[in-house]
Amino acid sequence: MLSQKRNFLVFISFLVMPLLYGSNLDSLENILNVRINGDDTKEEVLLYIELGEANLLARRTEKALENFLAAESIVRKLKEPELKSKIQYKLGLCYNASHKYDEAISILTKLIQDISGDGGKSLGDACYRLAKAYQSIGNFELAFEYHFKALQIREELEDRNAIAFSLYQIGGVHFYQLNYHKAIEYYEKCLEVAEELDHKVLKLTSFGALGGAYSRMNQRELSLEYNLKAYNLSMALDNQPQLSYITFNLGDNYQTLGEYDKALEFFIQSYERNIKDKDQWGHISSTKKIGEIYMVLGNREKGLKYLRESLVLAQDLGARPILLDVYKSLATHLDNIGEYKEANMYYRNFSELKDSLRNEATLQKMSDTKMQYEITKKEKDILKRDAELQNTYRNFLIVGLFALMVILWQLHSKYKSQTEHNKIQTEKNYQIQQQNVELEKAHLKQVETNQLLKEQNEQSLIQNKKLERKNDELQRFAYIASHDLKEPLRNIGSFATLLKRRFKGKLGEDADEYINFITTNVSRMYDLLHEVLMYSKLENEEIYEESVSLNGVVDTVIATLKGKIMEHNVDIIVSELPDVKGHRSHLSQLFQNLISNSIKYTNQSNPKVEIGIKEGFQGNDLVYFVKDNGIGIDMEFKERVFEIFKRLHGKDEYEGTGVGLSICKKIVNQNHGEIWVESEVGKGATFYFTLNIETEMPRSKAASPVGMESLGLGLN
Repeated sequence: MLSQKRNFLVFISFLVMPLLYGSNLDSLENILNVRINGDDTKEEVLLYIELGEANLLARRTEKALENFLAAESIVRKLKEPELKSKIQYKLGLCYNASHKYDEAISILTKLIQDISGDGGKSLGDACYRLAKAYQSIGNFELAFEYHFKALQIREELEDRNAIAFSLYQIGGVHFYQLNYHKAIEYYEKCLEVAEELDHKVLKLTSFGALGGAYSRMNQRELSLEYNLKAYNLSMALDNQPQLSYITFNLGDNYQTLGEYDKALEFFIQSYERNIKDKDQWGHISSTKKIGEIYMVLGNREKGLKYLRESLVLAQDLGARPILLDVYKSLATHLDNIGEYKEANMYYRNFSELKDSLRNEATLQKMSDTKMQYEITKKEKDILKRDAELQNTYRNFLIVGLFALMVILWQLHSKYKSQTEHNKIQTEKNYQIQQQNVELEKAHLKQVETNQLLKEQNEQSLIQNKKLERKNDELQRFAYIASHDLKEPLRNIGSFATLLKRRFKGKLGEDADEYINFITTNVSRMYDLLHEVLMYSKLENEEIYEESVSLNGVVDTVIATLKGKIMEHNVDIIVSELPDVKGHRSHLSQLFQNLISNSIKYTNQSNPKVEIGIKEGFQGNDLVYFVKDNGIGIDMEFKERVFEIFKRLHGKDEYEGTGVGLSICKKIVNQNHGEIWVESEVGKGATFYFTLNIETEMPRSKAASPVGMESLGLGLN
């Protein structure tokens, strides 16, 4: 009754007080402040909560924070755990909205610990908000973990609206990890749910996110299509939601298309809208983009002003994911105008921050989180199917018993009605007994069959659990190899190098030799561990196809190996190669290992490496080759060179781990191709390989023979 009275008074205040104070929110605040008498009662806590919610809705986050902190100070004295949890959650929202992410993480983590046993919507919402806080500071490992916890809870509750938001945020984690394929996968799932619910704001948000992801993948037409969908939908809705984000994406599209004046117009619209909405993330991004456009248009003074302003804003906010883009933009544009020293500084900052945001340990943890989510989901599906089978079996037994009772009742009625035919009835009873015996046998056989099926299901579950344990062991091994083994090696190498630098020549020639032996072998072992990890990752790594220019891949590899090429004075010759549908990273690894191998064993007098296609082959039957004029290979060992850890020369003669060609064979086999070598000792070696993947020669030379041309590295 008290609560109803309070709500009625608040409702009346919204109707009457604007005449006295000028706005609904100010009216509510004045009425509630008058009613707060300092008695520290539950009624006052509820008043503070209501006022805080109103301020939070109006984006007056500092005011809202004051209200919820006041409510928290009172509720500590009361035994109201539900109210306490609600206030903690509201405080987490305020801290997130105020960009005070450390405070948000602290209070939301404590809230999750307090309500973890209860589960339900409150726990799912708390996990979702905690994940967003971690996402904002660039801790993608924990953001990924809590987003999947929230998704799992929301799926159990069948809350489709909340599921859509979780899918969108998981896509966002992948986006800032630069994994745009995965980001698009989750954005499309979110869009599917939004269309099912006809949630217009979520639909336009998904359109904008897809437009941004396709823009990063240089798929300009798709990006512009989705961004225009988002823009038109936003213009059709009240208050034009997400308009700053959408105009930013359209500006990005027109920048990519080279229409810089139009791009600047949209970025300025986004900039002004972000300032109005107090969207600090959007403010940083639009400021950076305006600076980039001015730099392209030749206005260096304005361009550098806006770029440096975006840097200060990003550093003040602690927004590490967006700071990554700012570093890269500053480095690129300073390099273009000849400010190489400052550009190099920002390149280093970009590289260090990128490594901290996207490293093997984080990606492995994210993969583990997703795998655990999928395993839990499958286990629940299995339990659900088992329950359905048990219900079916129980129903079958009930129907069988009912049928048997009907038969017995009919037999009994017939027996009573035909007492005059005792002899015939006796014979019929005997027949019925025989039928019952057969039914019992059939029933027993069915029971045995069901028992056998149950045992088989149990064996299958045991085998599945064994397989899961083996997969877990393999994953733990990969983690140990990438972290626990590398770290001791780094320490040994670092201290050995320190000994070498401080005590060289002071401990005698033997000590210098021993220290050199340690550093050399630590380096070899580190390289060997890295190669083994690369080899093992190929077995379970997710394979996806994309359009890949093999000439572009080879150009990148040559640029990577430029130091070795100049050191050995090697002439690199590359013929026209096709565009293919394949895994860019794997194809790059294949060509890098083969070209690096050819450079290693070159002829010192006139070293040369050729990359091309064997004549007489077309379409998907192309035979590629990497040829050198080096020391060659005895054909007796033509199979052995592709075996892991098999080396034909000592470590003192030629560096290497004995894994590179094994990786090449693994990649070729994964693409259903073959690899082999033809060689003559002293006259060089040619490695041939095929790739059973979709191939298309560039249009300019598709109908003409492939010609050889020098890359012009200036090495001859």
